[in-house]
Amino acid sequence: NDSVLVSSSRYGLNSSIGYSYNLFDFNNRDKLYGPQNKYKPDKVDQGLYLNSSLAYSFYEYGIGNSQSILSFKLGPSLTYGDFEKDFLDFTSVSIMPELVIKNGESPFDYDDFNENQRIKVDIQQQLFGPLLMGLSTYYIIDSSNDNYGKFDDQIYYLGISRRAYDLGLYYDENKESISLNFKIFNFGYSNFSKKFWLYFYKFN
Repeated sequence: NDSVLVSSSRYGLNSSIGYSYNLFDFNNRDKLYGPQNKYKPDKVDQGLYLNSSLAYSFYEYGIGNSQSILSFKLGPSLTYGDFEKDFLDFTSVSIMPELVIKNGESPFDYDDFNENQRIKVDIQQQLFGPLLMGLSTYYIIDSSNDNYGKFDDQIYYLGISRRAYDLGLYYDENKESISLNFKIFNFGYSNFSKKFWLYFYKFN
């Protein structure tokens, strides 16, 4: 298996449209966001949803190759728990079957569109306090694929979720790679307490 170095220009088009329909709403509309919401910058939107997505992508390469893909996803997602208590108070599950029509092939391995019929599964679960654990994977339903009937492309997640920030550690099993993601929320918010400003001054 010899590796070949390929150099080429590339241009493309990506477009998608999605819609989410609320089947069952688990939210308490009378409950206000307050000091008890210390693990999220907003109230958790609880419910059972039916999600759909239609996407089209096209790439043309300077060496003559081209590829295009049309994909459709439809499936349910469930979010349950206020994420206010310290133990198992937040669960998120999404199951999205994906149907794909692909033409052509990329000369590069890193951006070759997937052509398998598969089901994407995403799970997140609060363990204790701000600590979250998650898994993102695909279940292959394409009988022509060697991994038919198996889970593939597993990405494991371990994170800390707070009102002001989110810190996530990801492990990609296929690529054997580790990545770190950090988010800061509520830029522009000015109603900080004196206690916060004191800690900020000491930190600096």
